[in-house]
Amino acid sequence: MKRQYDALEGSAFYTYRDAAHATYRQVYFDDEHSLGAKYDYAIVSGFAGVGIWTLDNDQGYPDLWNVLRAKFYAPIHRVAVDGRVWNVRRVGGSVSPPSGCMRT
Repeated sequence: MKRQYDALEGSAFYTYRDAAHATYRQVYFDDEHSLGAKYDYAIVSGFAGVGIWTLDNDQGYPDLWNVLRAKFYAPIHRVAVDGRVWNVRRVGGSVSPPSGCMRT
């Protein structure tokens, strides 16, 4: 069986012939690519977390653990910071802009 990817569904699948019923069947499942995309969606959406059922049933297939670790345990997020600071003053233990300046 050859693993394929359904971009519309965002899931991996494979097709096999069921000889007993003289038909073809398709099985959809999450793999490291589809889970990675779903984890990215959860992060960007600000979800509190993700749920996983029986991750230990992978039988020596560490790719699901690896993507989970990469996304949540040791993530590398690129952040672009842009802006300027001018006329900053210290007032009572905190740093603030001078009066009349807008905060964005």
